[in-house]
Amino acid sequence: MLTIEKIASTLAYLSGQAVVDNFVEIHSNTVREGLESYLDQFATEFVTAAHSIKGVNAKDFLSQRGITQKQRTAQKSLQEILNLAANP
Repeated sequence: MLTIEKIASTLAYLSGQAVVDNFVEIHSNTVREGLESYLDQFATEFVTAAHSIKGVNAKDFLSQRGITQKQRTAQKSLQEILNLAANP
């Protein structure tokens, strides 16, 4: 038998389910849109950074910072010591 109580509880359930369905739809799409937007921005920044890194010349980078390549003397000094030791 159909009663006002059954009709009201069915309508309440349907209304609640519609609210949940709408919330899930809005929430998931909003989160997905935000994540996709973030990933798009991150990818663009990453590509820009990669191009910047690729365009850096190591010698120019060092010279701009006052770092000059020094002549290596350790091997030469070691060889001189070995020569002195071999020829007393």
